[in-house]
Amino acid sequence: MPSKSAKAKNPIADSANPPRMVGAFDVEFIESIAEGLAATDKVVEFGPWLGAFSIKLAEKADLHVVDNFVWTADHDRRVPGLVAPGDSFRPALHDILASQGLSATYHETDFQDFEWTSGEISLCVIDSPKDAAALQVCLRAVHGALRKDGIVAVKNGTNPKFGEMLGYIDNLVRHGVFEVDSRRTHPKSNIIVLRRGENIADFAEVPLEARESGPAAGPSALAGKGPFQLARIVKEVNAGRWQQAYEILASMKPDRELKVAWDKLEPELGRAREANPDQFGTFSEILALHNDKASYRRPMTHFHGSSAMTLKAFWLNNADKPWRGRAFCPEILVRAYEFGYMNWPSKVRDHVRGRDVLDIGCGPGLHGLGYLTAGAKSYVGMDPIVKPDADRVKNLTQRNKMGFGWSPNEISDRIEPWNISPTPIGDYDPARAFDIATLHNVTEHLHGIEGIFADIAKRLRPGGVLLYNHHNFYAWNGHHLPPKTVSAIDPSDPSQAEMLDWGHVEYDPAPEHYIARGLNRIRLDEIIELTEKYFEIETAEEIPSRPETGLGRLTDKIRKRYPNLTDRDFETQNLLCVARVRG
Repeated sequence: MPSKSAKAKNPIADSANPPRMVGAFDVEFIESIAEGLAATDKVVEFGPWLGAFSIKLAEKADLHVVDNFVWTADHDRRVPGLVAPGDSFRPALHDILASQGLSATYHETDFQDFEWTSGEISLCVIDSPKDAAALQVCLRAVHGALRKDGIVAVKNGTNPKFGEMLGYIDNLVRHGVFEVDSRRTHPKSNIIVLRRGENIADFAEVPLEARESGPAAGPSALAGKGPFQLARIVKEVNAGRWQQAYEILASMKPDRELKVAWDKLEPELGRAREANPDQFGTFSEILALHNDKASYRRPMTHFHGSSAMTLKAFWLNNADKPWRGRAFCPEILVRAYEFGYMNWPSKVRDHVRGRDVLDIGCGPGLHGLGYLTAGAKSYVGMDPIVKPDADRVKNLTQRNKMGFGWSPNEISDRIEPWNISPTPIGDYDPARAFDIATLHNVTEHLHGIEGIFADIAKRLRPGGVLLYNHHNFYAWNGHHLPPKTVSAIDPSDPSQAEMLDWGHVEYDPAPEHYIARGLNRIRLDEIIELTEKYFEIETAEEIPSRPETGLGRLTDKIRKRYPNLTDRDFETQNLLCVARVRG
């Protein structure tokens, strides 16, 4: 019994608004649920505490409250001195209800020992169970007594903090034991309202743990609901299963409230943060981006400026792709950015976005990661000399070869729409069609280039595009050998002297030399003519050399040495061509 001194210090029994551990919106929601009840309808409330819900329920129906009514240290912290810890707070609750002219039937027992024997139940309110087992105990006592139109309201039933419990609710819905009452919702309350389902008799067969795999017992109305998805994400993050977490996130509709909920959950995910700080930080950033609807209003364009921009661009530019979550591998994308493979795709982003891309002479295919980042629908790279099991590639930033960390085969296993093949294009499946074919600094290496253009044309859909960046052999550094820049000139290196200042143009290499086997010496007018044979050129931009790549080193002496070449031949560094397949 509460002491007289305690009552004197805490005269809350005269208040219509006693202390509560639930929000004002929760009380408002419960009041709206109780509106349709008749005075003779039976309502069971588990965990009434000091009656925040009880007052609203007792005003409308025949209320039964279930609790052991033991005042805890936590209760005492919230309402100091009302009842001594360990004593019963049932008299205090009785006084609070009586002050409002209300009453209830009290069932003073632990939840697991409660048995209901008083007829059909119209409404059951379960206040704040903390896990699946606690919810199961309450439901076990009342589910069989629910009227056909009976409902259960569960506080925290949509709170992703209690992921285990949400998984159990999902199981109950999947098995048809309960149905979600979609008519009874409140935007500011995490109470879920469940109606008695057709399979209520199967209650005991429903597992506590959320289904991991295998066919569902039935469709779930909760599958697309944000809080339930967020609870699944929390479970995957805690287990370090980042790919699964991204896959769930990708399936969710952007919702600012989910970002707010995640921010509240983050401090409790310390173990995941400590174990994988980089992965955790990246995931939190992507989750915030995903739930910012303004981010989707226009695609990310220049994504080569930082690794963060690369990751954001991949996520936003592929919002319409079913593989977005499965293919989002931050560590691989960041590595591709660091190796310089986002620069060219960022430049041609408008050409590849939304298209099936065929990349000829792809090497390890890392530009393909950039094309996907730009929003390409799929990527197939083809190069007869590629080694699918090797991870040693050219680092475009440091200009040397090094281990990338993943071989092409390993990347293909991780990123669904990305594939490369060592098959020559002429031998590739002729039934496979593409929207665009790209060749980045490849055309200068192709022997038999006309046949390759013909094969490309056959594999493009009507209106398909050919896009190539051709490194002109007759430019100052068209030899692809040292020195590639003016600042790299080494007068003491005799091999450089042979190439320096257009020496490579008249150089007569041995058959095994790189210039003989690796460069075709095609001229600008020749490649344009071959292009026009199979394609209609839309743009052919001739990009001049820079001082660092030889502009300004052309002299009359050099011109006289090569009278068949023009200044255009000498000083054009690259030809950027965009053309459409004929017919």
